[in-house]
Amino acid sequence: MTNALDNWQSGIRDGLPISIAYFAVSFAFGIAATKSHLSLVDASLMSLTNVTSAGQFSALTLIPAGCTYLEMAVAQLVINLRYLIMSCSLSQKYDSDLPIIHRIICSMAVTDELFGVVCCQPGVVSPFYTYGLMTLCIPSWFLGTVCGCFSGKLLSPALISTLGIVIYAMFFAILVPTAKQDRIVRNVCLASLALSCSLAYLPITCNWSSGMRILATTLVVAGIAAKLHPVTDNDVATRTAEAMTKAHAEAMKVELYD
Repeated sequence: MTNALDNWQSGIRDGLPISIAYFAVSFAFGIAATKSHLSLVDASLMSLTNVTSAGQFSALTLIPAGCTYLEMAVAQLVINLRYLIMSCSLSQKYDSDLPIIHRIICSMAVTDELFGVVCCQPGVVSPFYTYGLMTLCIPSWFLGTVCGCFSGKLLSPALISTLGIVIYAMFFAILVPTAKQDRIVRNVCLASLALSCSLAYLPITCNWSSGMRILATTLVVAGIAAKLHPVTDNDVATRTAEAMTKAHAEAMKVELYD
């Protein structure tokens, strides 16, 4: 029980910077939801049950257009398909004997940022660490939406756009220190950047949705990286995880104190 509490507290500590960024982005979503004529209850329930900025903002375009449930489902599937790949990766970070109920609860924490934090943890991850991340991040996303809905039209469009940048800055704070520590991770990041930009401007792929481009980039770059740099030595895996954890800790210091 003590170990579970320690893991939970560790998750809360690591999730604090993310929760701050989540509040800012969901605040902007709440304002946008109000302008799309969604009620406070509808917007809040959407944030509480989805926790995905891309999917929720796209819904604000589809709902006023009167799209059907099927069209909405297909759009959300395409936009959020990358979470399927992330879930497959995260399933290997937990103990193989972990009960299904824990896996179901942890699935609510599959967001870009929380995925990155959990993957940086060395060895097997306790579900209670994930619960610690969720303890701050999900309520922060929900409360940000509520506050944004109440704010209505008080903020200018320029300020709302600025709030949307916060989450990308926070994600870079997690990613960049890790890339500096590990050459393979750095090369994967650069390759992903190059391929993603290419897909955005090539004649055929420029018409793909952002979610589809992210999925294609993930599959291609991760597949090539796994082929070229397979991890077969547990000691190597442990050292890599320790380096990533150290880099993540440094990122958290920058986020909290600088």
